[in-house]
This record gives sequence, C-alpha cells and structure tokens, in this order.
Amino acid sequence: MRGRAWMLLAAAGALLPLSARAAEAQAEALPIALDSSACDALDQDELLRLLAVEFQTLRVQARTPLEHVHIACDRDVARVSIDAEANAKVVRLGATAASAWPRLLALSVSEIVIESRARLPEPTAPAQPPPAAVPVTPAVVRAPLVEARTVRLFVGAALRGALRSSTWLSGPELGLQIDAGRHFSVAADVRGEFGATDTDLGRVRWASARAALLGLVGGRAGKARLGLGPGVLLGYLRLSPTIDAPNAHGHVVSGTWSGVELAARAHYDFSSRAFAGLHLDSGIVTLLVMGLVDGERRLVDAGGAWVSGELALGVLF
Repeated sequence: MRGRAWMLLAAAGALLPLSARAAEAQAEALPIALDSSACDALDQDELLRLLAVEFQTLRVQARTPLEHVHIACDRDVARVSIDAEANAKVVRLGATAASAWPRLLALSVSEIVIESRARLPEPTAPAQPPPAAVPVTPAVVRAPLVEARTVRLFVGAALRGALRSSTWLSGPELGLQIDAGRHFSVAADVRGEFGATDTDLGRVRWASARAALLGLVGGRAGKARLGLGPGVLLGYLRLSPTIDAPNAHGHVVSGTWSGVELAARAHYDFSSRAFAGLHLDSGIVTLLVMGLVDGERRLVDAGGAWVSGELALGVLF
C-alpha cells in the first residue's frame, strides 16, 4: 500500500509541471496580455482555453503593443478592464455556478477587446520616406521640319479664249513645278495651241507655241496644294488665212508674241506619287501678232486679254 501511494504522489508531481506549462502556452497564444487578481476560485486553465477558442473564431489577431486585459474579482463580482481604462465590464458571478465563470468571463473579455478595437483606428505601418525625385530631363522642343522639296511633272489639256478676237484655242501642255518650301513654288510649262477665227473674208487658222514661267505663293490644305502668282509668257504665232471672197487673196503671217498673266493652281495628291491638277489663268498680250487687209485694216487681232483653264495629271518626285 505504501508503494502504491508513493507512485500516485510521484505521478501527481509529474503532472503539475505539465499542466503549468500547458497553461503558459495557452496564455502566450492569446492575442492579448491577460492577468487577474483575487480570482482564486476561477478555473484559469479553462478560461485560457475558452479565450483561445473565442479569439480564433472571431479571427482576432495580436497587435503591437498587446492590449492588457485585467480581471479583478471581489467575492461574487468580477470587473474586466482593458489597458487601465475607466470603463469596465462588471460580471456578476454569484448568480451562477463556479463552473460557468470561465465561460462568462471569456465572453466579457472578447467583447471588451472587440469594442476597444472598434473605437481605435487600425494601426498603420510606419510612414515610408517619399521616394527620391527622379530628375526629369526637359523635353527638347524641335522646330517643325521644313517641307521637303517636291518636283511635280505633269501633262494636261488646256483651253484658252482670246477675248478681243472671240477665238478659242486648245492644245496639250507639258509642265514642271518645284515646291521649294511650304509656301512657295516655281513653275514652267510649254503649250501648243490651235484654233480658228471666222471673218468676213474667210477663216484664219491659229497655230501657237508658247512657254511660261511662274512664281506661286500658297500652302497645303490636307492633300491639296494651292498656289497663286504672276507669270510671264513668250510665244510664237502663225496665222494662216483661207480667203473665200472673190478678187482677194491672203498669205501667212507669223511672229513672236509675249504677255503677262495671273495664275491659280490647285493640285490634289491622291497618292504619294501621283496628283491631279486644275490650272486657271488670265492675262494680257503685251507684244502681239495681227493679220491686215490691204496692209491697213485689221483682219485678225491676236492681242488683248485672255482667260484659260487646264486639267492636268502628274507624278511627284
């Protein structure tokens, strides 16, 4: 009997350190710091176990620093306070059995912790210093590029009206225009013109070749290039009469003529290599060629003002 008693005492002595270590482990696992005073009748191990379950269910995580919860027992009343706050929860223990006290106090502790955290803002991470400013390289402002020089070679069909003699001349034209910049162009062209004038004595046929040199000022509007400017012309005209009156005859008259004009041109670039053009001009002959009757009366007057229009197709280089 004595041997068995000693064995029971030895087993009890071994279990006491184990239960103490288990209680310490449960206390360390809580997300709060907990202590009590004058609560000898309270089952501390059961309270710690219930608190661990309660905080795990509510997903309450530990904060830095830990909240400090204190339980003060006075006979059949327990006061639960957090971080020495004046407000405390009062739990009346006298109306319940001692076995229910851990449950009552575990609920009170969890409630006071949740309420305290709801009143305080969430802890924020320490402010990080602002990142060092990255030096910004000032943008280089470039002047707009000057439009590249463009050469336009074109062919067209022209119609010109000599107003004084009421004669219409038509023929082909071959020309060249150099766009020397955004707003200035130089153009040159040659044209062959053919027509006829009906008179009292018969018909006079015209055959003319002329060259023009122009300076144009304008610019671009989308795919269109517009230009307006003066020009000078130099030509050669041959007048060939066919006389129908009896006792009359005629002979060919030819000579050089010149004039000045004002030209307007519009080119539409419908691709990177081709364009269509409309050319309009008006001018006056300064050096003329005329046909006379009997050496005195004018039969055909190739002078005066004219108007002209042309449709052209061309290529870009």
